[in-house]
Amino acid sequence: MLQRFLALSGLAALCAGAWTASADYIRDEVRVNMRSGPSSDHRILRVLSSGDSIGRLGEDDGWVRVRTPDGEEGWVPIAYVTQEVPPSVSLPRVQLQLRDAQAQLEQLTTQMAQQALAVQHLNELRARNQLLEDENRELARGDNWKKWLTGAAIAGVFLAMGATWPRGGAQQRTRRIKL
Repeated sequence: MLQRFLALSGLAALCAGAWTASADYIRDEVRVNMRSGPSSDHRILRVLSSGDSIGRLGEDDGWVRVRTPDGEEGWVPIAYVTQEVPPSVSLPRVQLQLRDAQAQLEQLTTQMAQQALAVQHLNELRARNQLLEDENRELARGDNWKKWLTGAAIAGVFLAMGATWPRGGAQQRTRRIKL
């Protein structure tokens, strides 16, 4: 009779298809006996551990009828079932996310330091450029005296040449000699 019941239960489980509700979990840090019926008097079918995923099929007087991912059905006390992901499952996920975030933070910190150096170098180049522009303006202003001096020297040479050059050409020279 028990074998027929189990066979019919298995057939019903196959016909039932997917779980009827969202995934539930066994609470953290516990081991729960999954029983063949909704009381402690029923036979233990399996021991479920913290974080094991189960599907909720129904409830009866403080007990939950569940199905494991491999299709086995049984009953567990409702106090050990929760819809929240237990820490034993979520903690490794959070730790992985934390490691990824720390790696990204380290990468961003490195990039920020590199950009700070680049900005510092750029500011140094700007300061050097400003210094060179100021120096160039000063040199351009200082160059004017050379132009004036060159022009004055050329004018002085022509004036000196004009003062020493004889006037009147060949006729004047001949007159001087005749006298």
